Amino acid sequence: MTLNKYKKWYDSIIFKCKNRLREVNLIYEKHHIIPKSLGGKDDSDNLVYLTLKEHFICHLLLPKFLDNDDKYKMLWALHRMSFSGKYKITSKLYEHIRKEFIISLKVNHPSKTSKKDSWKKNVSSSVTFGWKNNFDRKCVAREKMKESWKNGKLKPKFGSDNGMFGRESVRKGKKFPGTGKVGKDNPASKKYIISNPHGVEIMIDCLKTFCDDHNLNYDCMKKVSQGKNKQHRGYIIIKKEVSS
Repeated sequence: MTLNKYKKWYDSIIFKCKNRLREVNLIYEKHHIIPKSLGGKDDSDNLVYLTLKEHFICHLLLPKFLDNDDKYKMLWALHRMSFSGKYKITSKLYEHIRKEFIISLKVNHPSKTSKKDSWKKNVSSSVTFGWKNNFDRKCVAREKMKESWKNGKLKPKFGSDNGMFGRESVRKGKKFPGTGKVGKDNPASKKYIISNPHGVEIMIDCLKTFCDDHNLNYDCMKKVSQGKNKQHRGYIIIKKEVSS
């Protein structure tokens, strides 16, 4: 910590606001005098109610008298506040906050301060866990995808525009378990009626063979057949296990 004019300004705001009477027509926010990320507690001695303007100014001052990791944490908090939409900031102030944050990020980002592979692994596992255990998030993502298909924002891609064009399916040629036979020769294979992205209905003998021939992901199409997904790349399964 550096004892400078910014620290004096910060202490002055806190002292002024600590014991004042709050006005009914103003919006106040709770502020930790010593931020929680720096070890501050939720005790009444460490809390003060500030107006939106005062709160933003205090967070603007904090990085100016803190050092090293503490400064980085406060720059991160200030950066998040500037994007919240609650505080009115000028373009010049926004530019200043972004510059300070980016400079600090180049040195203090977790990928720089910890082992790179370890950081990537932690981020990946955190994201995976978040998706796996957040049903509401999955539902929102699914509804957005459905809406995009409905409004034409997402469209199926064919030929060289398709990301799987020219690539061999990872499941191509793999045998069905227990039979030693692949594709429609397998007695366990089922017949389906499928609607392609253009709305044309097709009857197929084997879903696996159809996926290989059309560069589709078999696992995704299988989920469509099980009712877990509505469609895959515009392909919809209308009916399965069609009798011969």
